[in-house]
Amino acid sequence: MAGTCCNALKAARVLFRYLVTSGRRDSNPFLAVRYPRLPHRISRNVLTEAQMNALLERLRQFTSIEQYKIHVIAELLYATGLRIAEAASLEPKDIDIRQRLVNVREGKGGKSRTAFLTGYAADVLECYLAQGRDAVLRNYHGPRPQGHTIFCVGFARLKQEINHALRETCRVLELPVITSHGFRHSLGTHLLRAGCDMRHIQVILGHDRLRTTQVYTHVDKDDVKASLDAHHPRKWKKEGTA
Repeated sequence: MAGTCCNALKAARVLFRYLVTSGRRDSNPFLAVRYPRLPHRISRNVLTEAQMNALLERLRQFTSIEQYKIHVIAELLYATGLRIAEAASLEPKDIDIRQRLVNVREGKGGKSRTAFLTGYAADVLECYLAQGRDAVLRNYHGPRPQGHTIFCVGFARLKQEINHALRETCRVLELPVITSHGFRHSLGTHLLRAGCDMRHIQVILGHDRLRTTQVYTHVDKDDVKASLDAHHPRKWKKEGTA
């Protein structure tokens, strides 16, 4: 319910901002309305480590230029935790393959930050920038207004392309269907489970506040029960054991 109210308030603010800038209104009354407090919980848009590996391996088996681009985007998002809008705005000059760094110039809230590539993701991007990107550009018909970006399309188109591919691939593999943002949520969860320092995860995901990162400590009930069964001293012993 709170999420629905937030979305409605955002829409109202945008509408009245347009009315003010177009001279049809003197002020935006919705700027004085505070957003309702949302519960701090992790999205269900998350795969387990095994599920993510299966998804990425399937995407790696591309047979077309379109599928190849999806493979590259998926590896980039899962390595860096970038939002799809951030990935869409990247240009070749923003990628430092040697240092394995990504300069995010248009992050959330207009803030710039540095993202980090894994060794494998850096290799994938190096190959894509050297040869694959030109093939992607040739695959499109007509001029590309976003041809200066890495993936050659705008945010809305890129989001549509990858979410469609994820939906189809997840269904084929019988996995929970995730969207592009699922790579970000999954990365944060997987790093925490692997023992990564919380402050390092904060930097990797580009969170301003550690409190935002701490949402990944809200593990699911299955994890809790599995941990309890594995570590509790009072449990059934198998036959033949002392």
